[in-house]
Amino acid sequence: MIEMSQSTSQKVLVVDDEPKTCQLLKEFLVRKGYEVFVANQGDAAISKAQAFHPDIILLDVLLPGGLDGLQTYHRLKGKSSTRRIPIIFVTATEPGGSVTRQRLPLGEQCAVVGKPFRLGILLQEIRRLLGETGDP
Repeated sequence: MIEMSQSTSQKVLVVDDEPKTCQLLKEFLVRKGYEVFVANQGDAAISKAQAFHPDIILLDVLLPGGLDGLQTYHRLKGKSSTRRIPIIFVTATEPGGSVTRQRLPLGEQCAVVGKPFRLGILLQEIRRLLGETGDP
């Protein structure tokens, strides 16, 4: 039996080029009741965001094969269908375990979480940006 911690399943798009990171995040978030989609490159992330309409995106900054995370972010924010999706940058370019909450140029709130990250801290930021309360 699968235990769901939320009454309605929120959708998360995980964008990272490291398969182990994607698998870790997917398994953790599914256990917390989220529906999870994975992309390994910026172009794939944009396509999946348009197809699956995630409630939030976890986006690595350093991505191979064309678009990096910042370019992907700007493309997502430039499309009306994906403009309002909150984004958490999950990146090794910030100190491990750190969390920075900020406003980006396009006006929305986001977070930057440094790798290696703690799952509890990342979950806290997901819930904050989705406006969720309570402990699953």
